[in-house]
Amino acid sequence: MNGLIKQLAHDQAIWWGTLFSIGIIVVSLVFLLVVYRSLPPLIPLYNQLPWGVDRLSPRIGLFLPTLLGLGIIIGNSTLIVFFAERMQITARMLTLTTILISTLILVFIFRTVLLIL
Repeated sequence: MNGLIKQLAHDQAIWWGTLFSIGIIVVSLVFLLVVYRSLPPLIPLYNQLPWGVDRLSPRIGLFLPTLLGLGIIIGNSTLIVFFAERMQITARMLTLTTILISTLILVFIFRTVLLIL
């Protein structure tokens, strides 16, 4: 883990992009923890499914996108370390992809919670 952090810190754009992505995920987790008690027991989380009970998830299901985003950050960071020396542009594109995914997760959580409350 320490070697991964040292490799990511080698390039400043990649380092700050990764920290920004982690910060966005932390903001979404803090937001969820603040509003968790005021949420109803079932939330419409799976909006692509047909109308009805299939769309609903327990309120703990809102943590699923943030955990998925955290997994994507870890996976992309591992790929970034692999590509950083060989293909610099690919590593930076993966960093931008990580930022975009974490931002979209934050927007999804905000929109879902604000629709409910």
